[in-house]
Amino acid sequence: MSARAYAFMTGLFIVVLAGAIGAAFYWFGGSHAETAPYTVVAEQSVMGLHGQSTVYYRGVPVGNVTGIHLAAENARRTYIRISIDASIPVTASTYAMLRSQGVTGLATLELNDTGASSKRLPTSSKQPARIPLRGGARSLTSAGQALAAKLSAIADSLQKILSDTNRERIDTILANTAQLTAQLAGLEKKLEAGLGGLPALTQDARDTLHHVDDLIGHMTKLTDSLHELSGEMKDFAHVGQVAGRALTRRTLPKLGATMNELQQTARALQDLSRSLENNPQQLLFGPAERRAGPGEPGFEGGDNQ
Repeated sequence: MSARAYAFMTGLFIVVLAGAIGAAFYWFGGSHAETAPYTVVAEQSVMGLHGQSTVYYRGVPVGNVTGIHLAAENARRTYIRISIDASIPVTASTYAMLRSQGVTGLATLELNDTGASSKRLPTSSKQPARIPLRGGARSLTSAGQALAAKLSAIADSLQKILSDTNRERIDTILANTAQLTAQLAGLEKKLEAGLGGLPALTQDARDTLHHVDDLIGHMTKLTDSLHELSGEMKDFAHVGQVAGRALTRRTLPKLGATMNELQQTARALQDLSRSLENNPQQLLFGPAERRAGPGEPGFEGGDNQ
């Protein structure tokens, strides 16, 4: 092989190798979707955030931080340049927040949207759209201060609780508690002694219940007897009613007729008694003949004597 051919083959190999290396870097470099640049404006510290920090949109990685620098017009303001997937719907209501990654101290950037606007922000590499940064270190500092204030208040409350006066009261309460515990132990022993007599008391209660059962049985029998007596009384009353009706309807009329006859007999005896008193001889000779009256047969006018 001539020197020219050898040089040509060597150059061709180098070109192919460089192309393969470039293709490998391109392939392993991750997604190569179209990206869009934005600038996140921070008014607070962005400690923990660095170049190439991951940018998330609602928890999904969509890009990276490409640069961080202070604003020339305001040193208290920081511009964070990011590059994210161009398909992400960044609108006028989109905002960013710093998220700490545990104990490492590193931070990531997370984009969220309130949903107040649906109009997408126009952006370009020359004039990237701006996204405000909310929360972050300032919120954490405020929360830390609030927590420190609460801890201080709790410490003051504990100090008041553990004052000398309260400690004496606590000691008194503990002493009273110990005394009460001892009294409860003595009461428990007395209760055990009292519980020992419960079997006999239970047997007495059973005997009493047995006697009560017997008494109830006698009362039941007495009630049945009273029911029978009540039935007999009803029968007797019925018989009395029948006898009364018979006495009223039959006996009393007969008794009235008998009384009338007795009265007539009594009058006849009275007449007989008067007649004998006036003319006793009629008892021997019989009663005198009765003279005929005027208009009667045998009547004689004038003096009949």
